[in-house]
Amino acid sequence: MVLTREVKGFSRLLTDHRGMTIYTNSGPVNSKVPGCTGSCTSVWHPVIVDARELTGPGSLGVRLTVLERPGGLHQLAVNGHRAYTFVADSGPGQVGGDSFITGGAQNRTYTWRAVRVADAAPTEVVFTPR
Repeated sequence: MVLTREVKGFSRLLTDHRGMTIYTNSGPVNSKVPGCTGSCTSVWHPVIVDARELTGPGSLGVRLTVLERPGGLHQLAVNGHRAYTFVADSGPGQVGGDSFITGGAQNRTYTWRAVRVADAAPTEVVFTPR
C-alpha cells in the first residue's frame, strides 16, 4: 500500500505506508539492475513491495509497476523508475530529497524528484497482486 498527501508547494505527492515521500531519479527506465545499491541505500531507501506484479488504480496520473532487486526482493517503480525514500526526511510531508543531485557510475549524475500525482488521486492506494 502507498498513500498520497498534499504538501505545500508540491501539490499531491506519493508516499510510502508511513507517509514518507517517495522519490525517483533521472536514471534509466525499467533497468534490470538497480543503480542504487550498497552505500547508496543508506541514503536512498528502496521502497520494497510484497508482490512480483501489481495493479494500481489508474487515477494517480503515474504508472506503478514492480522491478526485481538483488536477493529476491521486489521494488516499487513509478513510470519505470525505481522508487526510494530519503534518509534526511524525518517525518511525513518532508521533501528534503527533491532536486537532490547524486553521482553515479561512469561519472553520471542523477537528479532526484518527489513523485507528484494527480490532484484527484486517492489518499490510499491498495495494490492488487496479479
